[in-house]
Amino acid sequence: MKDQDYALLSQYIDAELPAAATQQLRQRLMAEPELRAAYNSMRNANNTVHDTFNASGNDAVPSRVSSLLQGKGASNTQKRAAWGMAIAASLVAATGLLLTPDWRQSNVGSEDHLLTAALDSTPSQGDGWNLLSDGRQIRPVLSFAHVDGSWCREYLLQEEGTSQRGIACRNQGQWVTAVLASQPMPGSNGEYRPAGAADADMINTFISSNATGIALSREEESTLISSRWQQ
Repeated sequence: MKDQDYALLSQYIDAELPAAATQQLRQRLMAEPELRAAYNSMRNANNTVHDTFNASGNDAVPSRVSSLLQGKGASNTQKRAAWGMAIAASLVAATGLLLTPDWRQSNVGSEDHLLTAALDSTPSQGDGWNLLSDGRQIRPVLSFAHVDGSWCREYLLQEEGTSQRGIACRNQGQWVTAVLASQPMPGSNGEYRPAGAADADMINTFISSNATGIALSREEESTLISSRWQQ
């Protein structure tokens, strides 16, 4: 790994690479385990920091620090110290998550088991719906290989007047949703209408940044369904 490789990975994660450079890097990710491991590590760290600093309440300054910042009698030295304490507290929160291995795994057990079962066994289709036992309807749309070696599936989900489009990836025997976007309801003819530009971009960006190639063929997908997605 060279400094240039880390710079390329950083630009790739931030979707800043030109199309040609993006394609070249994807080919390298498929062929170079060390580069792929570095990418996964950087992406997880990036997601962790983003989620940490965007979590509700993480922008709150402790009352004792706030009182120092706002107090009329506080000296400039005290104020600088207070700001340092606030910044340090935020960094500690982020670092604590970064140093916790597989911190996302605590959420796996609470994933949607009905969705998991449907994605395990339902082939992709261009129309029609599959009814789940809780009344929701699902339509897998396509399947593809993720750069980290797992499998992902794009799907549509309809429930009580709301529709969503998502991508779930295989994680410890379950399908964990990585992206979920709102969708317009089907039209009067039953056909699914395209999502808005922002929602479509969420799905397209994930696929373009994480898929190793084109979607699986019907035969390839059938083989994986038969093997419980173990190949």
